[in-house]
Parts: sequence; C-alpha cells; structure tokens
Amino acid sequence: MSRKFLLLASLLLPLGLAGCFDGDGSGSSMATADLRVLHASPDAPAVDLEINQQAFLENQYYLSGTSYKTVPAVGFDLRIKAANGPSLLDILGVNLAADTRYTAIAANTLANLEVIVLDDTTAGPAAGNAMVRVAHMAPAAPAVDVYAAAPGTDIATLTPAVSNAAFTDATGYLEIPAGEYEFTVTAAGTTNVVYRSQAVTLDDGAIVTAAALEHPHDDVSPILLGLLTGQAADPILHVVDQRAALRVAHLSPDAPNIDVLIDDVVVLSNVAFGTISGYQLSDSSVSNLKVNLTGTSTTLIDRDINPLADVSYTVSVVDFAASVSTIASADNLSDPGAGQSKLRVVHASPDAPNVDVYINGVREVPNIPFKEISNYLLMPSGVTNIRVAVAGSNTTVLSASPDLADGGIYTLFAADEVASLQAILVQDK
Repeated sequence: MSRKFLLLASLLLPLGLAGCFDGDGSGSSMATADLRVLHASPDAPAVDLEINQQAFLENQYYLSGTSYKTVPAVGFDLRIKAANGPSLLDILGVNLAADTRYTAIAANTLANLEVIVLDDTTAGPAAGNAMVRVAHMAPAAPAVDVYAAAPGTDIATLTPAVSNAAFTDATGYLEIPAGEYEFTVTAAGTTNVVYRSQAVTLDDGAIVTAAALEHPHDDVSPILLGLLTGQAADPILHVVDQRAALRVAHLSPDAPNIDVLIDDVVVLSNVAFGTISGYQLSDSSVSNLKVNLTGTSTTLIDRDINPLADVSYTVSVVDFAASVSTIASADNLSDPGAGQSKLRVVHASPDAPNVDVYINGVREVPNIPFKEISNYLLMPSGVTNIRVAVAGSNTTVLSASPDLADGGIYTLFAADEVASLQAILVQDK
C-alpha cells in the first residue's frame, strides 16, 4: 500500500508545474525530491504556486496534471495564489523524503479542500507487465468497486480489482499483464455500472496512477479517469466513458405511438406524441436507430447515428406521418453557473412558418425554420417570458412563462400543427 499523507488546507496545493525547479538537482548539495501534481478539486479556481517565493505553477485549472519536477526535499515554503491574483494560502516548512517521488493531489470541494500526497516508490513491474494504482478522487461519488479487464468482458464474471474504495482512498500499485484494458466502476458491492472507460493500452513497463475524478459536465457518467502516466510529453490522459446517452422526442403530430430500437433492441416502447424520453445509455459503437409503429415491425425511420463517446443526444421524430423524419442534436449539458440557466428552442411544427423567439421581450432567436435547433441561451434563472412570433412580425403564435431552476438546462419544443401549436418544455439536466 502506498503511503498517503494529508496536508489539510483552506485552498489549493500544486496543480501544475512550471519553471524554476526543473532539473535533477545535479551540482547542488541540496536534498531534493521529485513531485508531480494533479488538480482534482472540481470547484476550485485556477491557481498559481510559488515555492520559496519563486514561480512554480501558473494558471492551472481543474483536471490538469504534470510530469515530475525536482523540488527541495526539506523545509520549503509554499504560497498559493489565485491565478494572477493575491495570495490565498501560505504553507511553511514542507518536508519530503530525499530522492523520492511523490504525487500531490488537490482533492475535495473548495470548501473542504485537502491535499493528498502519495508516495510513488516502486521497484517497477516484471517484464511483460504494467502497474496501476487507483485513487478515488471524486468527492460526490460514493464508495466504488473497480474492474480492469479486456474490452467487452462481462464484469459479472469477474472479481473487482479494487473493492469498496471510498473517497480519498488510494491503493498500492497493482501489477497486471501489459495490454489493452477497459476500466469499469460500479457502486460498491453491485454490478451497477457508473463508468465504463474507453480502451486503455498499458505498455510493457508502464506505471500509471488512475484517478477517478468528477466529470465537469456529467453528460453520461459522473466521473472520468485521469491517468497520470509519468511521461513528460503526456503527463495526464483524460479517459471518458465509452458510452453515449440518447433520448427520443415524439413530435410527429399525426403519427401513432412508436417504439424506438437501438441496434434492433427495443429501448423505448409505446411512446406517444409530445413525449420526450429520459436519456438511455448505450455503447457509443451503436450504429442504427429504428422507429417502429408500436408493437409492430412497421418501420417509420431507419437511420445510422454513430454517436460519440461521452456525449448526450436528442433525436426528435418530426413532420407529418407521411413524410416523417428525424432531427438530431448533441446536447450541451455543461453547468450554466450559479444563478443562471440555459434554454434552447426547437422548431418542430411541420406547417408553421419561420418564427422569431423572444426571451423576456428581447428577440434572441430570429427567423428559425422548421427542423432547426437554436444554440443554448444563457440567462438568469427564475420566471422567464418566452414568446414565439411569425418571423418579422408581431403575430404571436405561442407564449410560455416557465420558472427556470438555478443551474437548470432546458429545451423548448414548439410542436404540433400550427392551428394547435404547443410549447413542450423539458429539463435536459
């Protein structure tokens, strides 16, 4: 088991390295250690770091990691500053063992920040093997089990490589054969998949720390893996969930209820007009989507979708049944920030003219035609007045006043025939 130290602090320790302490200490009698760092505090700002009043870290953000750099081993002082800003924290007299390698991880939320230092001492793997150490650094995630297996392996047949790892836990180095792996994270004691990585190649002799980190967007999984490689060229690799998230909106006004099939497997059944499903997770290699009349093999739509890994999509079934088609969008589920919300508009009425969309009296989306999807608009949360008018006129065809939640992300579908046009508002996240 690697030694683990905690430096409790009110703000951030090193998250990236630059400048003054590069090198191996040759020509100096000063005792030195090697240090690499990882910014794993999801709500912490970018920071600069000084060691003994010399620049060491500049403008490093969440998820950044570094290669090893030489630092004084004994009695050095750290100053943490907001990037290009005032000092936020001074830590005096930090001591490390000489000629030893360490990983420093700034972990937890900003309000509860702690710095975890891992001793990276290892003799290395035997020929043909690699070494992996797992660190749970996602503050919002519960205890987890971690599996490492060849891609496509059914984890139900496996014993976890790591069991019941709680936040801030870090294993010792696990020696495994070099090769291609898929890392799967489940809720501890279950096979409920929280995260399934893209394929990761561990070369012969590789020594890797795999840190589970909070996903900044949480589109598909609440976590991603940060692989600290120990290589100067690519010190950290970010490995996202291999799956995609897909939802379907039934917006064809005269079409009956439908079933939705992904690679010929029914994932949604008996979906009525005006229904927007929840997101369904599927492997990102999925290539085919079918829309059938409910309970039949009569296919209305058959299309390839080829989603990207770790991306959420909405596929809308639109137009009249005689000419039914789909429009698809990648959904931007990034956090709008405190006090803000995001809203986009989809023109899904097949016989309505082009429209202008007014938000709180301001024309934000001009001249949007049928089947078009606006960008997400950033706006204050709270009651929001939305008015849809015939493009270039004051003729209102639709209005709504939703109460948008703080941090909420929404899609407004202008749907149905123009004579019975309705606003269908769904919270994406």
